[in-house]
Amino acid sequence: MDAFIDATNAGVGSACSKLIVYPFDLIKTRMATTGKNIQDTVDDLKTEGGGVGGLYKGIGPKMVKSVTGKFFYFYLYTTLSKLRLAMMEDPSKGLDTASNLVIGYFSEILELPIVMPLEAVVSRVQAAKDSRTSALDIARQMYAKGGLACFYVSLDAYILGATQPAIQMSIYDQVRRIMLRNRTGDLSALESFSLATLAGCFAVTAAYPMDMCRCIAQTETEDGKEKKNIFQAMRHILKTEGFQGLFKGLSAQLFQAVLSASIMLMVKERIQAATTRILVSMFVALGLYKPKPVSPELLA
Repeated sequence: MDAFIDATNAGVGSACSKLIVYPFDLIKTRMATTGKNIQDTVDDLKTEGGGVGGLYKGIGPKMVKSVTGKFFYFYLYTTLSKLRLAMMEDPSKGLDTASNLVIGYFSEILELPIVMPLEAVVSRVQAAKDSRTSALDIARQMYAKGGLACFYVSLDAYILGATQPAIQMSIYDQVRRIMLRNRTGDLSALESFSLATLAGCFAVTAAYPMDMCRCIAQTETEDGKEKKNIFQAMRHILKTEGFQGLFKGLSAQLFQAVLSASIMLMVKERIQAATTRILVSMFVALGLYKPKPVSPELLA
């Protein structure tokens, strides 16, 4: 029950954040695949979409991917965390940094079979210049071209890039526990937002080169050829643009990813109590959950 509630909160928070920051995600992907600067990229998107609406091209598939990904990630993260705590002699001490990193990493890895196909389709929707191209059309084209394997391009990048949420959640949880050590209640909205921003900056910067190469490897180049390996994409960038090319668009990614994670975690913290009451009541009414009885000693 705890894992389901935590995952639901994360999904709701992810949906809220994605509505706000999606244009930055789209701009970042376009910059990575076209090599253009921010202003030219924004102008192209507006032209293709007939105005500001072009900045929200492909938001539907991205929303599905984001909510699904966060739901499964936090479900796995909470479940694995509880298993690890049950193995500890003193669970009250909480998870240490190493445990947080390992659990965060494997939570991200275990969700890949579900998230990767969605991300592959989303990347192509965002890179497509024809605004009439739907996610379903792209999925059909991908399957016709390479079967299921086409949805799992750049697995190596995802495995390496899984360190980003692990680092972010480890920093967030460790610092959050320290902040709550000598106080009652939870973090305020401002505290949650600020802490998530700090954690996100470190994590995004560390993982950005791999994320950029993944975007390029998942999309087609102008000559129709496809880079199926992130290391080929990385060599191409280093050869044509140098080391700084690996961080092209980092400012947009930092703003988008950090703001997205900060809003998601802030919303997740704020709705925790309300969501718990609603879901517990619903599951009890459906007979799917029976609350644990309170011992007489606690009531005395």
